[in-house]
Amino acid sequence: MMDANGPMRSVVLRCLSYGRAGKMADYAQVVRFGAVGVVNTLADIAVFWLLIKASLPPAIANVLSYSCGVVVSFSLNRVWTFRRAGTPVFGQLWRFVSVNIGSLVVSTAAVGLGALFMPPLVAKLASFPLSFAWNFCFSRYWVFIHRRG
Repeated sequence: MMDANGPMRSVVLRCLSYGRAGKMADYAQVVRFGAVGVVNTLADIAVFWLLIKASLPPAIANVLSYSCGVVVSFSLNRVWTFRRAGTPVFGQLWRFVSVNIGSLVVSTAAVGLGALFMPPLVAKLASFPLSFAWNFCFSRYWVFIHRRG
């Protein structure tokens, strides 16, 4: 159920209380989400490498490989992490893409600010927990929630 003030407030409030009950299923879901992240990252890297070997320009290869990673992430999270395969896909897909765009903005801001105080690579690595939390919370409480029709 979404808060009357919109999904952002509702998601933030629900994420702040996530896991307080200590249910093992909650922790298992976080682990599954992390495992999907590893798989989609490996898919992204593998496709990127293959496209570079096929002489595509790096920027085009990156867009295509990143897109493959997003498809892998959406599919695995939908079916395995959040177990919402029986629900309509279109709404989930546009919300998932929106969350990933938001994550890119959050990550870029974190890297940009962090790079003022630390080496850029360290800032990039430091942004991962923030991106992970953003993606997990919005996926859990907005993208893949059970909606009553």
